[in-house]
Order: sequence, then structure tokens, then C-alpha cells
Amino acid sequence: MFLDSDHWRVRHWLRRPSPAGSQPPRAPPRPGFVGRAEDAALVLDGRPYQMAGINYYPQATPGTLLADYDGGLIDRDLDRIRSLGLNTIRIFVPFEQFGGPQPDPAMVERLGDLLDRAGAHDQRVIVTLFDFWTGYDLLRWPDGDRQLEVLLDRYQSHPAILAWDLKNEPDLDYKSAGRDTVDGWLAHVARLARQHDPNHLLTIAGRRRRPPRRWPIRSTW
Repeated sequence: MFLDSDHWRVRHWLRRPSPAGSQPPRAPPRPGFVGRAEDAALVLDGRPYQMAGINYYPQATPGTLLADYDGGLIDRDLDRIRSLGLNTIRIFVPFEQFGGPQPDPAMVERLGDLLDRAGAHDQRVIVTLFDFWTGYDLLRWPDGDRQLEVLLDRYQSHPAILAWDLKNEPDLDYKSAGRDTVDGWLAHVARLARQHDPNHLLTIAGRRRRPPRRWPIRSTW
């Protein structure tokens, strides 16, 4: 370990298998929060919850939703989305654009404002973290940890969040970074996310169809 910019960083990691039963049991969902039943169906306050939604990008600023934030435009778009009978939007948080290991306070506040507006329009939000992240090297993991901790500590109790999507299509990075390395990082991030936010669902969005893999953290989601 070494101290860098008031944060302890890891200089060397040792990979070891996770002991059986090391993950905490999945807690029942809080009232007003979307959860997962034993059969993996979504539930809200004990009743089935049907999600219908879209990936959301403002038309004029598709890659800079929070960097070029326009609350009035968000309200108009949410009105239109609701009129189409949808109840969920999925947004993306680019890791570097958001400030990397030291999240930009203005961006953090804009995310909160968007969540508030979504809640006012009866919309749930899937917040996709680590967009454009390529820091699978072990020495980069603490950088990702810092951003995740800030966001999840801040919004762990926000009722508009349906789930934290930990990474969009990480399977596309298997070739460049190695499947074991990518999956190891995902397992690490999922454990950390559950520690900082016990209330919301966690997801990982994949593209390629592959044989099912036994995730060591699935029982905690």
C-alpha cells in the first residue's frame, strides 16, 4: 500500500479464490424500492413490477447528458417518455467525464437533480456506471472504487433508482483485458457496491451470448 493524494492505493494484489459462503445474504427490498423475488422477477412492495423503458440520451447532447445538463429539456423528454407508456430510463455515467477518482461535485449534483426529476415524472432510473472504463489493471481498481463509493454513498436511499448497472457490455473487453481479469473486477465492484448500497438492485449489461457463468456475487444482488 502507498499513500497518494490522501488515498491509500494498492501496489500489489494477490488473487485467491473466494471462500464458499463469503457473500452476505441478499436482504429483502425496502418499501418503495424495486427488488427481486426468488424466481428473479422484479417486485415492488410485494407485487410484480413490470419494467418498460429505454436508453436515454438527449437528442442534442447524446454523449454529455450531465456535462451539458439542461433540466428543462429533461422535464420535456420525461413527459414524452411517460406519454409513451414507459416507466424506466437508463442513463450512462462516463468515468473520466464524471471526474475519475475525484468526482466533480457539480456532476454529482446534476445526477441527483435528474433522479429527482425522474421521480416526479413517475420514472425509475437505471444508472450505468463506469462508461468507457478500461482500468482493469489491478493498480487502477482504487480509482474506480473512489467514484463508486461517492455515488453510492450519496444516492443509496434515492427511491427513483431502479438499479445500478455496474458496467455496460464488459464482455466486449474480454479480448483486450482477459476474461478472468474483467470478471474479477466485476466481482470486486459488485461486492463493494453492495457494501455501500444495500437498497438497490445491481446489474451488469452484456452483449455477447455465452454459456452461463456462476457469479460468486449473484446471491447478494
